[in-house]
Amino acid sequence: MRTAAGVRQHTLLNLGRHFEVPRAQWAPLAQRIEALLGGQLDLIVDGLDAQWEAMAQQYAARLVSRRGAGVEEDAAAQGDYQRVDLERVEVIRPRSVGAEHVALEALRRLGLDRKLVELGFNRHQLSAAIGTLVGRMVQPGSELATHQWLQQRSGLGELLDYDFSGLDLMRLYRVSDQLLAHRAALEAHLYQQERDLFALTETITLYDLTNTFWGGGLLLVPQFTLAADTRKGTRASFTAAAPPEEGRRLFDLLLEHARLRHPQVETGRFGADMRVSLVNDGPVTFWLES
Repeated sequence: MRTAAGVRQHTLLNLGRHFEVPRAQWAPLAQRIEALLGGQLDLIVDGLDAQWEAMAQQYAARLVSRRGAGVEEDAAAQGDYQRVDLERVEVIRPRSVGAEHVALEALRRLGLDRKLVELGFNRHQLSAAIGTLVGRMVQPGSELATHQWLQQRSGLGELLDYDFSGLDLMRLYRVSDQLLAHRAALEAHLYQQERDLFALTETITLYDLTNTFWGGGLLLVPQFTLAADTRKGTRASFTAAAPPEEGRRLFDLLLEHARLRHPQVETGRFGADMRVSLVNDGPVTFWLES
């Protein structure tokens, strides 16, 4: 600051001796902090590398907190007066938290956090795993997209009391591999939780057991068949049906293959007038179409 008595300096924030930002990024970093303090939330920051964006937001937040403390001291000395600009809203690091809260509560109700601890996840791994799972529910995307969402737009860290700004992307990749490695245990846990939550009972229905397994026989009955094209009416005819010679050939072929696979096969006579008695024993009926 230049005054009548000369140049005067006032330290707003001490960044420490080991300042890791390259000198070429100092000016863009300062401009970004100034923009954040002024409420100018530009989507694209000219000249500032993406890796220093989180640092700019942290420094801006610290300056806002110190500025608020200075305003309170001045107000105490001069009177309790505050100036409010009704046309502006100053926002520093806005975060969403509603959907994250719902997803986190559902995860905890299912006991997934306790199960992950039981599987050997430490605090950092547990927070990264919860961030991945909640991210899939709230903001589905890749690990890279989830990492950016956790660091820049989500308030999940505040709910977990965990600073996702320091979460390395590779840790998120590694925790995804851990979740996949424990897939069977997690699925079994969720299955049991689902049964308890909805009071479900198990019903086992065997649809893949063959007739040979039960020691039963096979009855093949050729039938008198008409074909109908219901797109142009409901009257059936022989027009689209196979000729008798072709029908007999196909039926004999089916009978030949059936006798190769089943010990007991009975059949009717092709083209004869027959009376068939059938007892359909079972809870379901399958339609076989070709």
